[in-house]
Amino acid sequence: MEKIIFLLISTVFLFTSCGLGNGKNDSVDPIMRHDVVIMVDDTEGGLYQWSEILKVEDLVNLFTVEGTQHYGSVTFTDINDVSLNSIKTIKLSEPLPYEEGSTQLLKKMKRESNHRELLNSFLKVSELHKTFIGRNTLEEKRNSILYGPITKAINRLATSKADEKTLIILSDMIENSECGNFYKATACNYTKIIADLILCSRVTLTPNSGVKVIVLFQTTSPEKDKEFTKSMEIWDILFKKAGITYEILPNL
Repeated sequence: MEKIIFLLISTVFLFTSCGLGNGKNDSVDPIMRHDVVIMVDDTEGGLYQWSEILKVEDLVNLFTVEGTQHYGSVTFTDINDVSLNSIKTIKLSEPLPYEEGSTQLLKKMKRESNHRELLNSFLKVSELHKTFIGRNTLEEKRNSILYGPITKAINRLATSKADEKTLIILSDMIENSECGNFYKATACNYTKIIADLILCSRVTLTPNSGVKVIVLFQTTSPEKDKEFTKSMEIWDILFKKAGITYEILPNL
């Protein structure tokens, strides 16, 4: 895994290293900041193999756009764990600028140092990825508390000053708690379910937050596919009302 990350970042570095300085003050540009939050649904007792849906190399690619390296942070958390201790964040190293009057040799050394720090950042992300995504819990939890934690995550991410803000959700998106039961949802009671969710959870989505949501899910049966589709109809209402762009993907 470390070799994969090294090769990916090395390739990116070849594209970006020539443009690390700008013509005016000859310093390293901070480029773009991208903050990513990954929420993992751990309620199904290992039914879903999240490690096959989201791989660490996908995260490296997420921070690389058309050969330009982005920076920022990666945060992992369980959706159903309300403990703040479960939230783990890795900040990706931003390039340090050249010192005034640096020679070409010093600039080369600075580029290499920036590269090493970035690689170290992604190695830490890889370790966290194994902790949160690579595990297989055998415990199937009775309740799926999704709306409140997801809404709070979006609201926290909305306060970020990053150029890009992405929430990745690995879940079947089926709320089943004292605040709402999507299994009993029909098109006729979507409005009531949403109202009950908001009232019970005491939180609403920040409008026009600039957060992009990606739902990663691979169905395991026709019945699960049906329940997922129905649940996303409810989330579609919630997301669109808040002006949130979202997409559903089988993998990143």
